[in-house]
Amino acid sequence: MAVPSSYTEADFKQYLHDALGPVSTALGWEVAGGQYDEPLNDALFNIGETVITAIDSTNIAGFRVLGRLMTWRKVLSYVSGDFDFVDEGEDLKRSQVQKMALDNIAQLESESSDAGVGGGVAEQVTAGTVLHTHNPYRHNEET
Repeated sequence: MAVPSSYTEADFKQYLHDALGPVSTALGWEVAGGQYDEPLNDALFNIGETVITAIDSTNIAGFRVLGRLMTWRKVLSYVSGDFDFVDEGEDLKRSQVQKMALDNIAQLESESSDAGVGGGVAEQVTAGTVLHTHNPYRHNEET
């Protein structure tokens, strides 16, 4: 397979879809479904371009890193409400996708920083786990 030197929007969205692997299937995402539109726009914005035709062999490597980073950030946003639960012996760990997204985001932030792309995007956004100390569903013994 030849190394790409340019992309159409459709080709780049397919690349992002393929980069997610089985996660895209688990989420029900499709190339034509619109889920990759904003990651594409964010990657263009962060590399300093407004149209995909401006991406060429001089900036395509950084653009690919940024595209994957923005896609995994969207995955994290999409699954942030998923939680683990146990029901009649069935243990569902839906937060595994969150951990996978966080791990990929950390790796891609490092790669984007190493590549010098994104205008410092790696330092601008941080994702993490939120612990709720005031859980409304926990029984309060004092009441």
